[in-house]
Amino acid sequence: MLGHIERRYPLYTTEQLFEIVADVEKYPEFVPWILSSRILRREPNAIWVDMTLGIGPLQQRFTSEGVLYRPHAISITSSDGPFEWFRQRWEFVAAPGGHTIVGYSYDVTLRSLVMELISHIALDEAMRASIDAFEQRARLLYGSPASQD
Repeated sequence: MLGHIERRYPLYTTEQLFEIVADVEKYPEFVPWILSSRILRREPNAIWVDMTLGIGPLQQRFTSEGVLYRPHAISITSSDGPFEWFRQRWEFVAAPGGHTIVGYSYDVTLRSLVMELISHIALDEAMRASIDAFEQRARLLYGSPASQD
């Protein structure tokens, strides 16, 4: 399944939003279905992450690689665990007036045909909920845009 979401964030910088997405070990604190996330290896522009997702009684563990193009983009890939193919890309573009435009795209193919069929129903909404969780995290860390005027 391929999808794309784009949002504008007034008064959050590309650096601030990049840091929230790059801080994968904090995901279990604010992304509901991420049960654990730990960095296995870190290089200047890349990280390898072990993550466990859980929805109800279902849990899936997998590893992924993230390439960091600080502060403009993060690309995440995996072919581990439930994923035949998993790709996410975050892009952070500075806009006039102190705004940042965040583009989020994903491409997911699951190994299980049953899970693949179910994911087509729920994945887009789950990804939008993830974006909402990152937006709430920005407000928690940096204040609401209205309070920054």
